Amino acid sequence: MMSRRYLCNSSIIIFAALSVALCLGLAESTVLYRNPATAGFISSANFPQPYANNQRVTWSLIASVGYSIIANITAFDLLPKDTSSQNCTDYVSFEFSTIISGMATRYCGQTFPNIVYNQSRYLHVTFYSSPTSPNMSYNGFQLGYSLYLDNNSVQLNLSQVSQHGSTSTNDVKNKVIEISKRSTNSLACGYTGVPVLNGTIFTWIKDGQILGYAMSESDPPYLQSGSFSIAINSDKTSTTLTLFHDAAFDSYGQYECKLSTLGQSITLTGSLKRKAVYSISIIGPGAVIEGSSLQLDCFAAYTYGKANKTESFSWSHDGQELLPEQRNITVSQSNGIRSRLVITNFSPISNQPYQTVFRCSYNGDDGIHDKAHTVVVFSSDNHPSTCHSELFDGYTWPETVAGFIAYLPCPQSATGKVSRACRYREMENRAIWEAVSTVQCVSKNFNDLSKEASNLNATNNNATSVLITLQTITDVANNESLLGGDILAANKVMEKVASISNELSIQTVDLYEFIKTGSNLMEIKNRNQWLAIQQTESGTTKLNQILDNYCSRVGLDNDSVIVTTGNIVVEINQIFQDTQQAYQFPSTINSIYPNGTALPINKTADWLQDNLIILPPSAFLGYKSSTKVKAVSIIYKTLNDIIPNDVSQSISYLNPQSSFGSWIPQTKIISTSLYPPLKQNLNEPLKYILRKTAADNLKYDRRMYSASNNFTCAFWDFSIETHLGGAWSSQGCYSTYSNETFVVCECDHLTNFAVLMRLSENKLSASVSRSLEIITYIGCGLSVIGLALNIAAYAILWKYLKNSTNKIHLNLFSWLLVSNLIMILIDLAKSVTVLCTTLASLLHFSLLTSFMWMLMEGIHIYLFLVKVFDVRENFLYYYSASLGIPALISGTTAAIVCGIKGIKFYLSSQGCWISGRNWIILAFVVPLALVFTINLIFCVVAIHTMLNTKRVSQQASDLLKAKVTLRGLSVLAPILGLTWSFGCILMWTDSLFVQYGFAILNSSQGLYIFGMYCLYNRKVREAYRKYKNRLKRPKISRETVSHNVETAKVTINISTSDARPFMYSDSAVIEAPATIEDKHDQSSSLPMKTLSIPDCPLNKGQLIYDNINEDLTVDGQSNPRVIDDKE
Repeated sequence: MMSRRYLCNSSIIIFAALSVALCLGLAESTVLYRNPATAGFISSANFPQPYANNQRVTWSLIASVGYSIIANITAFDLLPKDTSSQNCTDYVSFEFSTIISGMATRYCGQTFPNIVYNQSRYLHVTFYSSPTSPNMSYNGFQLGYSLYLDNNSVQLNLSQVSQHGSTSTNDVKNKVIEISKRSTNSLACGYTGVPVLNGTIFTWIKDGQILGYAMSESDPPYLQSGSFSIAINSDKTSTTLTLFHDAAFDSYGQYECKLSTLGQSITLTGSLKRKAVYSISIIGPGAVIEGSSLQLDCFAAYTYGKANKTESFSWSHDGQELLPEQRNITVSQSNGIRSRLVITNFSPISNQPYQTVFRCSYNGDDGIHDKAHTVVVFSSDNHPSTCHSELFDGYTWPETVAGFIAYLPCPQSATGKVSRACRYREMENRAIWEAVSTVQCVSKNFNDLSKEASNLNATNNNATSVLITLQTITDVANNESLLGGDILAANKVMEKVASISNELSIQTVDLYEFIKTGSNLMEIKNRNQWLAIQQTESGTTKLNQILDNYCSRVGLDNDSVIVTTGNIVVEINQIFQDTQQAYQFPSTINSIYPNGTALPINKTADWLQDNLIILPPSAFLGYKSSTKVKAVSIIYKTLNDIIPNDVSQSISYLNPQSSFGSWIPQTKIISTSLYPPLKQNLNEPLKYILRKTAADNLKYDRRMYSASNNFTCAFWDFSIETHLGGAWSSQGCYSTYSNETFVVCECDHLTNFAVLMRLSENKLSASVSRSLEIITYIGCGLSVIGLALNIAAYAILWKYLKNSTNKIHLNLFSWLLVSNLIMILIDLAKSVTVLCTTLASLLHFSLLTSFMWMLMEGIHIYLFLVKVFDVRENFLYYYSASLGIPALISGTTAAIVCGIKGIKFYLSSQGCWISGRNWIILAFVVPLALVFTINLIFCVVAIHTMLNTKRVSQQASDLLKAKVTLRGLSVLAPILGLTWSFGCILMWTDSLFVQYGFAILNSSQGLYIFGMYCLYNRKVREAYRKYKNRLKRPKISRETVSHNVETAKVTINISTSDARPFMYSDSAVIEAPATIEDKHDQSSSLPMKTLSIPDCPLNKGQLIYDNINEDLTVDGQSNPRVIDDKE
């Protein structure tokens, strides 16, 4: 039925066409029939050669039911219209009905429609050339036709095949689809519901660049490269673009599939975007020592998207893959964003340092990203000094080689890494940890706010909301500091807000929030992070410029605006050119500017007082009379403590030997700027008066520098090219007056002003530091041996040495031994903060206890000299004072300071000892000073008493007296703590002589005590002889012993006219007779009494002299056993 109907229709069309041609008397017509038409070409005879005259050809294209035909003319060159009749002699016409009427529009010359389409399944194309056409060369025409494809007939789909084999398909036409590079991604473009259209060309385009072509007649694959392949599918109606995982090819972007049939061209567009964006970083040491463990952490930091915990990590070492099952290797993974590699007992391949490379690869939705990390390997017997592992500032820092930086992950709320450098300090001849830097850590809230601020512009000005949020998140708790990366992020947000603000857009609340944010950033608790930032870029000076720039954009309805915050005070004034009044800042608003607008949010602090800048009226004469000048003045409370110390040549020439950073601001920093800016220097200088900051309150490294009286007036010169955005300069500034409190300066220009103080260097050479360290360790070691031997000797001979004096000696020697042992071992605890703190507290306690027993020595001597009575009954007080007072001082100091201020405040930066940078050191210095002063008095009294005995004062020569004095000092000094005089002197001077004297005398104190109080002590030698004789004495009966005791009794006659007091003997027992004859009373008698020496009334000088000078001679004679007092 269908073929008959088509045949009938065709016959009708052919008959109608022939009838029209015959009636019109035209050339014989040829009808070409194509049914069903799908795709093909039509052209004039001989195309592309010139066509002949007297031709009539009609092509009847009939599409199947439900389809329509569209044609595209690709070439058209016919005889132009007749100039007289304006009719086409030769022409091409198009008709779309079932019957050819011959009345369709005729096209000739170069005029034709590009696309021929009328939503019809019929298309009749007629070409006619006149028999009378002039003999001219015209090439005719050509067109291609095909079935029409509508929007529903074409498709552009994305197919994703995961690593596990699951497939998902999405329509990507006019859409943006996220893709994962871990999947196999392919785009399919084609048409459906239409027969195969031969001659169709598929063109793939990415971001405007043609990737390749495919034709419906080609066999797959049509095109393949290392990045993608293009193929015609088996149905011949579609093509597939498959994307490969190639690092050189970015598969993200806009894709176009241009589907070109012979009759029409359709472009389908779709975009593929990243499902995730991340970067890889490795955190770990830059050096490792043989035998130690190496730990590396690999992080995937997502800036878009997130991990789904199916991602994978892999590690390699010098190109060789590391597997978890290998020996000494552990690899772990956490949450799809972190992998940790641990290599225990790292083994080098050379005794010389060498570099090795570790690489971490991360396979996520954005494809495989990797990161390399270089590690320098040292052998165990050939490596530099190291900073020991320690828990500090909330981080556990690994042992790090000097000259390298240790990295750890940032806190959980931030991304990035925190760092801490290990530097070798030549002055101390050791490696030390520097401050913790969080410059590379950015918290999420700062990161989010930065993204929001980046969208701000003149039309989208949501600055108020941004500033309120920024001020809130920078105002952290009192005991917390901002991360360095957060400070930088805040700086950039403030800079963005300032750049899009103007006088109309800045509101009152905006100004306050802006200045308050700057004040929050300049809190002194953020100082370490500012210093870390300023090692590589401008920090506080950039913030200073941002604040000044923003304030210059503030519109003034009244005469002035003042904003007062905790660390910054800003005053913005409007001044007329013809003013006769000097400009002064800070000013008294109500008296100078009665209409001023003040914003005293916080009460002005005392730090504002006594700081002043005065601008003369002549400063405004350079402006035109109608100009309104805006003066922006700012004073900073803390900027002087955190601003860089770089100085220009104008300052450094004042002290050519001064090193980098040896000038620091000694005053607050104050600034004044005029807008519009002045184009020349001031004719009359401005004056600024600043109060000096006490040297004790200045922040600088007191180990390397000390304060001086050398100062200079200076300003921060932004025109000097440095990484800090300028440097301090004194050009055009000079001092006109100064005293202990103030400095008055004058300058011929405007900017930020301060007074700089030069620091003098305290640097010791490495050889001096090393020699002092060697002396200390050797001296302490010998002292430990000497004290131990001394204590052992006293313990063995205690039967013969037991008395009050030696009991005090023994306590003092024991605590000195403890102190020296702690000082020797204390360096081993530097890497363990808790142990270091414990030992520092114990050392503090043991030294104070030693001082207290030194004080007991002095008190004991004083009591014998003045009171002359038995002191054994006071030992309860001695023990209570000697142990209780040090325990109270050291224990209370450690508990209060560590509990309130923290361990960092308590410990010294140089080692395990209490900090000398704050008031804590007073808990050691004050007791030392008191003991030293009191014992110095006791020592003077003792020497004076010795020199005033009768025989020495009357009979001894001056040389003997000098010997007695020197011998007395040499014996009393170590037990009274007088050698600490060198330590007291070090508080005022760093003289090398004093340092060596302190190191030698105090480290060798124990050895000296062993020599004076044991090895060369007569009583100890006598006790040893008794002990030795006792060991040799044969055993005898009790009766023999009793007999010997009876016969050993001694009768002593005492005469008041020639009193010879008993010699001080530690162990003698002397019996007096029952009757003691007295020259004044011969009949007087006393009962017999056995006296032990401590109960005897001693001569005032005897005790001291007997213990100090056993072997001195007078006039060549042996020194008498007893020396009387001068009567």
